[in-house]
Amino acid sequence: MGREAVGTLSKIGRKYDLPGYARLCNETGMTPIWVLKAYEETPESVIALLERLDELNLNVKAIEMGNEPYWDLRSLMNVWKYSEYCRPLAAAIREHRPDVAIGACFGPVRDDSTYAEKWNAPLAEQDLYDAVVYHEYYGGQGFALEAGVELPVEAMLHPEALFDEAFDHLEALVPGKPIWCTEWNMGQVGLKQWKNKRAELLFLGASMVRLLEDRESIEWSCFHQIYESNFGTFSFDKDTGVYTLPSYEFFRLFGASLEGVEALQMLEGEAADFIRGYAAVGEEGLRYFLLNRGDKDITAALPEGAALKGLAMKADPQVEFPISRSITRPLAIVDSTVTLPAYSISLIASEETLAKASREDENVTGNLLPVRPHVSLWYPPYARKQPRVSPQGAYEVDFSTFADKPNAQVKMDLSGINPQEGSRYRVSFEANAEPGIGNRFCSEAA
Repeated sequence: MGREAVGTLSKIGRKYDLPGYARLCNETGMTPIWVLKAYEETPESVIALLERLDELNLNVKAIEMGNEPYWDLRSLMNVWKYSEYCRPLAAAIREHRPDVAIGACFGPVRDDSTYAEKWNAPLAEQDLYDAVVYHEYYGGQGFALEAGVELPVEAMLHPEALFDEAFDHLEALVPGKPIWCTEWNMGQVGLKQWKNKRAELLFLGASMVRLLEDRESIEWSCFHQIYESNFGTFSFDKDTGVYTLPSYEFFRLFGASLEGVEALQMLEGEAADFIRGYAAVGEEGLRYFLLNRGDKDITAALPEGAALKGLAMKADPQVEFPISRSITRPLAIVDSTVTLPAYSISLIASEETLAKASREDENVTGNLLPVRPHVSLWYPPYARKQPRVSPQGAYEVDFSTFADKPNAQVKMDLSGINPQEGSRYRVSFEANAEPGIGNRFCSEAA
């Protein structure tokens, strides 16, 4: 998948390499967690990497020692082997960059006691790390399904156990060390059953709220993953370009609720059984992120005089969401009172904050790869050669190869980009009599 993504970016002239990644991190304020191939690195190669990252002005804060090494054949359920690989690397990091935190990978604890006893317990006695790395998947790694074949809807609406049981185990085993939950999502069984259904968004919302509630001990939390049709929030199709999945819009809503936040208060009390969420304050004023997990509408009072508006996602658990369509709708607020629909996710905030969650924000959606129409070359009686997309993102057709067929035409099929009634589109093309010489034609938006 990674090679495919890098290849796609290269084709449209957006080279993806380490300097490019560094620019992306610096422009967006992202702080990556670096995962070392612990079994293949040396102290010298690790120091060289750190020096290269310093040259690129990348802020290195955390390094994870390997990825799920308890399944790697070079240390399969053998902490001593894992530690022997990692110890010299950790020593090199601490000598060269003592400010960088080192994380060691603990195993899943929900299947049975195997990982807890044979991997986690002996790893807890090692001194080579500063933080506990943990991965968890609901309906997959570390989760024993009661029925053996499916994840019930109640588990999707109330996924707190996904984190609580594992984190209680880790906090008791290694007290005082921060937890880096660097991968979490539904597992393969859960994805097969619930991906792109509305229960998925309630699962994501409740999980994010639970992670925020335990943020004093959970230092890092990384949803797995942003890109790809199975786990991710958007993907790429060679014919129609980038398309977004329902979880993409959830993360826009969630991200807008936290951007620029200075103080956060989690919702507590009896209402939290059905309404999960928090209130936050930032430069753009007060905002609420709320989940109604019940089957009845709930009315709530808001502070009087606050200029608040709302967006909501209706998330009846069993219903599928459309792909690449807006799924948020305005939420009415009357006399400082709001009604949260049954099975819904809502953001109540200033108009400025809500604009960041809207699909109409071109500055955000413009960062996605462009969606292209399907282009075909046609001339009587048929076309034997099809145009290909160039590295500059254009379809190039050399008509000199069809000099004996003056009726050659290029046709565009726009159905793949799902044109919407009332929307405006622009079509442009260049006609060159000779290479590098020609005229550019651009239609008015229509």
